[in-house]
Amino acid sequence: KNGVFILLTNDELFFLYLNNTPKMYPRRFNAAYFKFRTREAYVEHIKTCSENCLSETEKEEIISGCWKIKVRSLIDYMDKAGIHAVFYDDEKYPQMLRDIDNPPAMLYYIGDISLCSENSVAVVGSRHATGYGADVTDYFVREFVSADLTVISGMAEGIDACAHRCTVKYSGKTIAVLGSGIDRIYPMINEDIYRELCVSGLVLSEYPISSKPQKSNFPERNRLIIGLAKCLLVVEAGVKSGTMITVDFALEQGKNVYAVPGSIFSFSGKGVNQLIKSGCAVATEPEDILQEFGVYINKQKEVKQTALTGLDKQICDLLAREDCPFHVLQEKIKCDAGELGEALMMLEISGHINQGPGRIYSLKR
Repeated sequence: KNGVFILLTNDELFFLYLNNTPKMYPRRFNAAYFKFRTREAYVEHIKTCSENCLSETEKEEIISGCWKIKVRSLIDYMDKAGIHAVFYDDEKYPQMLRDIDNPPAMLYYIGDISLCSENSVAVVGSRHATGYGADVTDYFVREFVSADLTVISGMAEGIDACAHRCTVKYSGKTIAVLGSGIDRIYPMINEDIYRELCVSGLVLSEYPISSKPQKSNFPERNRLIIGLAKCLLVVEAGVKSGTMITVDFALEQGKNVYAVPGSIFSFSGKGVNQLIKSGCAVATEPEDILQEFGVYINKQKEVKQTALTGLDKQICDLLAREDCPFHVLQEKIKCDAGELGEALMMLEISGHINQGPGRIYSLKR
């Protein structure tokens, strides 16, 4: 019993306790860990200096040794939930994170921590993904999996979730870096991803057990996504968004950033198009990224093209500009509802378009 307890030293158990005190936020905890390293050094510090992030009760627990009672309860919970902790000096700690500014002193994880040592690409984008964005993500991720790359993202709604789901669909390896405690699923709509990655991938967090997701957590979290990856692929993004913060971290860390061109009529296309205008590398096919890993796709595949005419062409031309619900298509094309419905059904069957929730149609790329 208590496998986690056995694997940690006494000093690590103390810092596990300290990390889970209410006001010990990651930056504050990292500073304490890297400065003191041992419980004895920290005890001497709080005996002689004021420490505003600790209550008087917590100080007394630390000095008297009663912290061990609380940490045993925490360890029991972690064992039952399959949660592990790894510290900066542990050989299992991801080497790539040692090279970033402000590396986490410790990480919580569920799953296979060795995935952090694999060749990896980060895939991020808009929380409001369009059908086009989902298709693009699927297209790129499929080839990443074929090349045995690990896909890293943040388990947010939209492109992040799509990147994880597509990787699982193609039986690939994927890592989710959370902006909440390792045992807190956020957003709940992605519970299926979380459960799957706990078994077949890796879920990672620097935040204390059961921490709620805070707005300020996500920019901090993004530095870890980039730290673990060799390069970044951006699929759809607003001009002012968390994705752009991730891009900033990539540039700071000297990682290449690739952007997939977006529709000039779409809000989600404005950010990626701005990146391209600013000199970011353009990604129009997976090989643009795979070349970084020395992988080249065999393009000798038969390509069949079918020329569209009439109503079919009108529909696809409209959907090439933006995703549209049925009533908007009918209003713009001005045709009979029955005729339009039949045309849409045939285009979907032939693989030209996708139908999403609410009868919103998108062009399949």
